Formats: sequence, C-alpha cells, structure tokens
Amino acid sequence: MPLLSLLSFFHFKHFLLGLLMQANVDTEYSSDPLTIAIWVIHSLSVFSVLIPLIVGYRRRDVLEKGLRLLLILLFISLCVELLALGVTFLQRLFEYQRENFFLYTLFTPVEFILFVKMFQFWNRGHRREKIFSYSIPVFLLVWAGGMIWAYVTAGASDSSLLFGLKKNIWHFENFLLSALSIFFIISAIMTLFTGLKDHEQSILSKGMFWFSAAILIYYAGNIFVFTLMDLILGSKQSFWYINTVVNFLKNILFAFAFYYSGKAALKERRTVDAEIPAETA
Repeated sequence: MPLLSLLSFFHFKHFLLGLLMQANVDTEYSSDPLTIAIWVIHSLSVFSVLIPLIVGYRRRDVLEKGLRLLLILLFISLCVELLALGVTFLQRLFEYQRENFFLYTLFTPVEFILFVKMFQFWNRGHRREKIFSYSIPVFLLVWAGGMIWAYVTAGASDSSLLFGLKKNIWHFENFLLSALSIFFIISAIMTLFTGLKDHEQSILSKGMFWFSAAILIYYAGNIFVFTLMDLILGSKQSFWYINTVVNFLKNILFAFAFYYSGKAALKERRTVDAEIPAETA
C-alpha cells in the first residue's frame, strides 16, 4: 500500500503540474496557495464545458438545429482540452518536449464554422444569411494564408523552426481573434434583435437569445485583451485570467440555452400530444 500510495502521488503531482502549465502558471511556485487557487479557477473554467454538455445531452431529443450544432461543438471543445492536457501530462511525466498549441490552432476553424452555421440557422430568411455563408470560405482562405505565412517566415528566422512557428502563429491568431471578435459581436447583436422582433414566444425560452448573449459576453470581454494585451496588461498570464472568467460565464449561458429552449420544446410537445386524443375523439 505505501508503494501504491507513493506511485499515486507521483502521478498526481505530474498531473497537477500539467494543469498548471495549461494555465500558464510557473511550476516553480506550484506550492504557493495563490498559484493553487489560480489552477483551481482555471480548471473549473476549462471543465465548465461539462455543465452545458450534460444539460444539452439530457435535452438532445428536443433541441433545434442550432443547439444541436452547439452540443457538437462543446463535445469537440472538451476533447481538445483533454488532448492538450494529456500532451502536457506526458511531457512532464516523461520529460520530453512536445507542444500542444497546434490543437487549439486546428480548433479555431472548426469553432468558427460551427458558430457561423448556428448564426446562419437563427438568421435564415434575412439578407445576412448569405453573409454568413460567404464568411466561411473567406475565413478559411485567411486562416490558411496565415498558417502558410507563419511556417515560411519561421523557417527563414534565426530561431528554431518550432519556436518561430509558435511565435508567428501566436501573433497571427491575436490579429485573427480580434477580427473574429468584432464579427461575432455584430452577429450576436443582430441575432438578438431578430429574436426580440418575434413576439410569439418568450425571448428567455429561445436558445438563440442565450447563445447570442453568451457569444456577446465572451467576445466583448476578450476583444480588449486580444488587441491591447501587450500594451495594457503587460503579460500574457493576465490575459488568461480574464479569459477564464468570461469562458465560465459563456458556458453557463450555453447551459441556460439548452435548459430553457428544451423546456419550452417539451412543453409544446406535451400540448400537441394532449390535443391529438381530443381530435381523434
């Protein structure tokens, strides 16, 4: 038993260090109470995606298309976080250098496409529906061009290819995420106005309302640090603290979208089921 306990502690220590590295925390001070608190808050934010996933899965039979796409995206997001955590854990356990930033880089176009498809669904019948359709190929061209630029310029630099590539992708994605933030903020506002014009159903029972509110809060909260991070915050670590808070709020609002939209759909289904026997009689 003592040996098993020692092995368990050994693996837990590396697991903890992996999470600290995911949170951009200096592992030299991992025993500091404040550092542990930061790790806990970051971990709660990362795995808060489980809250809307559980709520959405329970309501999966009555979800509209937009929310079904959201459920798929949240599942992919959880898989990416677990893979990134696994890479970091193995890095600490076997003491070899592996980068997990490419997982988040590849996740960016997936997230954009699914978000746009959701907005497109809730804005069908409007002129902006075509704008959402055209935005996907435009984004993919820009994203692919940015990745090619990052690789080519990294190979021409004096630093190692991996370091140069990571640095270039970081700078490119800061620019890209700033542009996407503006795009999604405008999209969320337009979708909210679309929902407010529909008086047949309570706005709070619409998935589009909670989804748009979540997107608005998340990207409005992050655009400031995306664009002015180095000038105002002075460190990348502070950026993730702000991202942690708005990410948690976003996932809570996603859970509200699944809950209230599913609740309204179940109520409507029961009403229809109750009317069918009356009609046949």
